[in-house]
Parts: sequence; structure tokens; C-alpha cells
Amino acid sequence: MRRMSGLGVVLAAAVVVAACDSGTDPGDSPRVSVFLTDAPGDVDAVWIDLAEVSLIGDGLDDVDLPLEVDGLIELTELQDELQELSDDVDVPDFESYAQIRLMVDGVVLRTRQGEYFSTDDADLPLEAAGEEIGELQCPSCFQTGIKLVLQGAGSELEEGEEDVAVVLDFDVAQSFAHPAGSSGRWVLRPVIHVRVMEEPSGAGVDDSAIEGEVVIQLVQGVPAFTIPTCAGAPRALDDFIPTATAVTLEDGEGNPLVLSGEVEADGDFSIDLVPEDSWNLGYLATDLGAFELVWTATISPASVTVTGDEDETGVVYTLTGVTCRAKP
Repeated sequence: MRRMSGLGVVLAAAVVVAACDSGTDPGDSPRVSVFLTDAPGDVDAVWIDLAEVSLIGDGLDDVDLPLEVDGLIELTELQDELQELSDDVDVPDFESYAQIRLMVDGVVLRTRQGEYFSTDDADLPLEAAGEEIGELQCPSCFQTGIKLVLQGAGSELEEGEEDVAVVLDFDVAQSFAHPAGSSGRWVLRPVIHVRVMEEPSGAGVDDSAIEGEVVIQLVQGVPAFTIPTCAGAPRALDDFIPTATAVTLEDGEGNPLVLSGEVEADGDFSIDLVPEDSWNLGYLATDLGAFELVWTATISPASVTVTGDEDETGVVYTLTGVTCRAKP
């Protein structure tokens, strides 16, 4: 099971704005540091080249958070660690900043079939040398940047109060799509959930997870079905995508917050960095370009309540069927 020392990972990519100590002296501004972490979806690897991370306020000058890294960051290598992006930045009047913006220079992805796709003029990793490069579009990446609403109790901190952790959960499983009839191109429409937390503990934020296993239903001791080959490749349990939908928490667009998890080859799964709330459990169809895997399953229990930094364990997804079908 994928775990991080002192910090959970929320499935796909996350940027964490974290405090460097437990508090500030009266009159001091809150300080932020920026880290990057990730866990992949159906894509095999993702490289991202960030140009800028900044806070945006109504009627205030933007605050650029100086980047400590240069060039491509391979997100899927960060599943169990943090990549520091910006370190210990004073943010006056932090409570007045309503958004955080990511400006991107380029994105490259590699599929599980070993195909490469990139945005225009993106720097390519060494692994892609000599490879045919397909088209990856990201309508929101380059012109206005990816703007995300800050929300949570920590987003209202004033001078002299303790520092905060801002978690931007970049969900790869829901962000990359390979539309049918798209002439082979991929599209990145970032799905990033934002949470602001007070008093980060240790190296980051409280580590809560929803964990369990994904199993195939047995009929008289025999698996009820075999997962079929789909989109030209063998498929397995780790293609399944479990989700948790918050009862009260919302994303920046006012929709219920949805987190997705990762399944290991043996069926163990984890949905990481889950904030306090009640969560309804579900799952997604697996996007495979012109095709998709459509699952049926029962879930026990169907909902859980996360109350702190304790993991909720023992959830079982029992798969009752799966179909490989061409997208409508």
C-alpha cells in the first residue's frame, strides 16, 4: 500500500503550500512553502514544467511564490515524497487572497502503451528521445493559467496567526482524457481540488486515508468473470478507479468534492489525504481513449466518516462485471 511518512497523498498530483514552523510572532505575516506530490491515474507517466505559482487577491497585487525548481518534474515519481517548489514566503494579508494560479510551460504524458503526447513547444524528457510525439491540448494551461479557489478555515488567517497548508489535489485520473474521434490527441482539463488547513503537523498536513481492497466476485469459489483486453492492451484490477464524494465539502466551483484513489496490482486500494467529512464511495469508468472499461460493483460499506488523522480501513469493492466498449 502506497504511504508517505508524515503525509498522505491524494491520488493524482498535489501541490502543498505548507508552513515551516508551528506559528508566527504577533504582527508577522503567515509564511508559505510550496511542495509537489503525485499519484498516477491510468497514464503511465506525467512530466510538468511549471513557470509560476502565485496568489491572486481582489484589488491586491499578485504574490509570486518563487520557484525552487527548474525544468520538468516527473509527477509519478513523487508518489511517496514531496518536491519543494517554493520555500518560506511571507504573505501579507493572506486572508484577502481568494485564488492560487499555476502557470505552465509544458506538459508531457506517456501512456501505459508507451506512447508520448505533449503540449506545443514543451521540453521533452530524455525518455522521449526519438519517439513519435502526439498532441496534448490544455486549453487553460497557458493563457490565463490554472486558477483555483482557496477555501477552508485557513484561507481567512490574519497577521500574527499560525501558518497554513494549502493542498491542491491534481487528480490525474480525472484530468486526462483521450476523446473518441480526436485523431489520437489527448486533452488535459485539470481537475484540482483545493483545501486550506490550519496548523500543519510535522512535514505537512494530517494524513487520513480510505483504504481497503478490490476483489472479483466469486461464484462457487471461481471468479465470476475475467477482465478483458481493452484498447489493445491487457487490463487488470489496477485499472479500476475508486472514488469518494464528500457530503458537505465542495470544490472551487461549488460542486461536491470528489477524490479518486489508486488500486495496486494485488487489489489493495487507497484514497489518500482525505479531510474530515462523511464520504459516499463510488467508482469511475476507465477512460482508454476510443474505448472505456465500464464496471459494475458492490461496495461495503457504501459510505464512511473521516473524523481526523485516523485511516478508515476495511472497505471492500466487489466487482460483479466489466465491459470494454467503444465510447458513444
